[in-house]
Amino acid sequence: MKYIMFWRPRGADVYDVELAENEEELVTIIQQKQINLQTMEKIEIETKIYPYLAEGYLVLNKRTLQTRIVRRPEFIEGKVKLYNFDEPYKAENQKSGRIPLIPEEWDINDCIPIDSFELEKYDFRFGTPMGERERHPSCELREFLDW
Repeated sequence: MKYIMFWRPRGADVYDVELAENEEELVTIIQQKQINLQTMEKIEIETKIYPYLAEGYLVLNKRTLQTRIVRRPEFIEGKVKLYNFDEPYKAENQKSGRIPLIPEEWDINDCIPIDSFELEKYDFRFGTPMGERERHPSCELREFLDW
């Protein structure tokens, strides 16, 4: 999974941005930013690390278990503005203004990016909160409060 990291030296006003292709690259970037290579001194940095999201990505909300298509990520604020659908064609219609858009945003820390092409291999049907399975239509989402 790709990550986006906003970092700045402690006390600075402006964030710099780094994009990491995976977890290992993210750790390497953090280690490199914490050391001044000229003086070899440790630098205290402030970071904000999020999963990389872009317009058109499908995301799963960890709290509500719903899927939506990303309209605009706002990384510094930690929010994701969404289309009201997880179906790509309906989201495209909302983008063009053919379907009214009801403003919806999620906390970016609750979002998991999903490869929509991979979902098609598993009989995922777009347009439902959790998708729909042909083989198990009676399955329901249940919350387990006692773990």
